[in-house]
Amino acid sequence: MTDEQEQTQEREPETPLEQGGDISELFKPVGTQTLEFEARGRLWRFHHRALSWAEHFNLVERAWETVEEIDENTGEVSLERRFNAHRYYETALMLALEEGPGGKKPTLVELRQLGSDVIRSLVAAVPSPNLASQVEKAKKD
Repeated sequence: MTDEQEQTQEREPETPLEQGGDISELFKPVGTQTLEFEARGRLWRFHHRALSWAEHFNLVERAWETVEEIDENTGEVSLERRFNAHRYYETALMLALEEGPGGKKPTLVELRQLGSDVIRSLVAAVPSPNLASQVEKAKKD
């Protein structure tokens, strides 16, 4: 008998899921969640709240910017829409982070001074901008 067969036999039958009836149960999690990571040889703990779909969508929309592009060969000026990932993550983290080390909410100045390795850990607290459809839309506009 293989390990997979043994595991299958050892499992108890799954209980069927109860049908959901109250849509408010699907609202964003209430309360604070904790994000812990190691950096500089220490354990760091940040508390954050989940962002709602509306907050997330608004952050994505606000992170788009229109910039002028000048063609070096022709000198022709055109407008391009670009997604500013820095703006998205900075704003999302400031909205989501509620408490950092020392028991206080990190300030924008503190956030901007953090190392890239720390920011890579902190972005786990916010949803990805999920830009695939947005990029395709911007290309068509």
